[in-house]
Amino acid sequence: MNREIGILFMMVAIGGVVSCIFDFFRAIRMIFKPNTAVVAISDIIFCTVGMYVITACLFKYNNGILRFYHVAGLAIGSVIYFSSVSKWFLKVFIIIIENILKIIKLILKILLTPLGFLYKILVVPVKKHIKGQRRKD
Repeated sequence: MNREIGILFMMVAIGGVVSCIFDFFRAIRMIFKPNTAVVAISDIIFCTVGMYVITACLFKYNNGILRFYHVAGLAIGSVIYFSSVSKWFLKVFIIIIENILKIIKLILKILLTPLGFLYKILVVPVKKHIKGQRRKD
């Protein structure tokens, strides 16, 4: 009996973890506003990750046996997560993803600035020369 109660509490925790993963995907959707095809692909990825986490826990702690109280524990964990800390985790995920994007943009700007400079030095004069040659013809 104690083992089942422990597994129930673990499934409540796993329900919260899977819900937190869902919030991560929600944050990505809020930032990028993807089209329907990308949403479908991200849903498939989420379902795969979520089912992997749940199945791995079931196999590790209960020999892969799924019982009703496992499903109930997952549902309870999700309800607790979404009714308590979901909005804060969602905000944190959005801030983290936006800061990562800012860092990536800064790195790209630093890396691409020399290329833009070379473009202005090498390509722009050649284009002007070609346009000048066309006008003479």
